[in-house]
Amino acid sequence: MDTLINQNVREEAKSSGFRLVLQLLCDTAQWVSRLCLLMMTIIIGWQVFARYVLNASPSWSETTSISLMGWFVLVGAGAAVRYRDHLGFTVGLLLMPASVRRWVVLCGDLLVALFGIGMFVFGLDLIRGTWNVLMPGSFLPQGAHYVPLSVSGVLIFLFSLENVVEGLQAKAGETTWSK
Repeated sequence: MDTLINQNVREEAKSSGFRLVLQLLCDTAQWVSRLCLLMMTIIIGWQVFARYVLNASPSWSETTSISLMGWFVLVGAGAAVRYRDHLGFTVGLLLMPASVRRWVVLCGDLLVALFGIGMFVFGLDLIRGTWNVLMPGSFLPQGAHYVPLSVSGVLIFLFSLENVVEGLQAKAGETTWSK
C-alpha cells in the first residue's frame, strides 16, 4: 500500500510545524493509551488476587478500571484516526474511480471531524452535569468518566482536519487514505 501514498505529501507533512505538534499529540495519546491499559490490567489482577486469595476485594478497583478503560479506548481511537486505523470501507474505495475516491474520502474525513466536535461538546455537557457526584468506591467525581470522551473528540477533530488538508494538497489521482 505504500506505493499508493504520495511521498511528497508525506515529506511536506514531516516538515510542517503544526503537523509535528500533531505527531507529538498522537505519540502522547498512544503512550497514554498503553499506560492506561497496563494500569487497568494490573488493577484487575490485584482485584482478582485480593478477592479470591485474601477475601478482601478493594472497593476502588472496579471504578478505577472502568475509568482507565475509557481512557485507553477513547484516546487510542483518537490516535487511530490520524493513521486511518479506524473502521473503514476500503473495498468500496478501491472499486471507485480515483477522481471520485478522493472526494468520498474528503467527505468522510469531514464527517469524522464533525463527529469529533460532537464528542467534545456532548462530553463537556456530561462532565458538567455529573462533576458534583462522587463515584461509589472512589473519591473521584462521576464526571471524570467523561473526560476521555472530550479529549478523544479533540484528537479526532484535529487528526481528521489534518487528513482533510493532506487530501486537498494531494494531486488528482494520488491517495492519502492508505497511510
